[in-house]
Amino acid sequence: MKHIKEAVETFIKKARIGERQEERFIADNWEKIVGSKAGSMTKPFKFKDGKLFVSVENSVAMGEAVYVKKAMIESINRAFKEKKVKEIIMRIEQ
Repeated sequence: MKHIKEAVETFIKKARIGERQEERFIADNWEKIVGSKAGSMTKPFKFKDGKLFVSVENSVAMGEAVYVKKAMIESINRAFKEKKVKEIIMRIEQ
């Protein structure tokens, strides 16, 4: 039984199933987690290895989002009840 459990855990890690579920959770609850103002001008699009990638509408929104980035990380981790997001990387939408 132990070998099966280890095999399943290894598969889940390699397939990034956990990260994909977390990514989906963040996307589905984005405005609830970070607030309506930050949520309306940003959109998460990828989560990998503790890094959350977020698109931002424009340079003005980027400036505002950078200012609240630490609070966004804290809110996301509070929603997970553990430290999942270590860093947010922002990019202006094109």
